[in-house]
Amino acid sequence: MYLSGPITNNPNYKAEFARARKAIEKEGYTVVDPTQTPLDPEQFNYSEFMKVDLLLLSMCDAIVLLPGWEKSNGARRELECAVDHHLDIIVI
Repeated sequence: MYLSGPITNNPNYKAEFARARKAIEKEGYTVVDPTQTPLDPEQFNYSEFMKVDLLLLSMCDAIVLLPGWEKSNGARRELECAVDHHLDIIVI
C-alpha cells in the first residue's frame, strides 16, 4: 500500500505519514511511505520527487489517501495514476 497525502507546506507531514504507516503495518500490510526514501530534499526538486513517487506507486496494489489529500497536487496526481493502473483506493 502506498501512502499519499499533503507534504508541501505541511509542517506535520512526517508525523502524519508515520502514524498512518504504523497503523497499517499493525494490520499486517506492507506500506510504501514516500517520506521514508533516502532522497535528500536539498538535492532533488519537486518534479524529480514525483517521478520517484510514481515509480514507487506503480509497484503497489493500493493507494491510501491521508486526510487533506484533495488539497495536494502531488496526491491528486498519484490518485490519477492509481486509477489509471486500477489500484485499490482507500481513503482514511
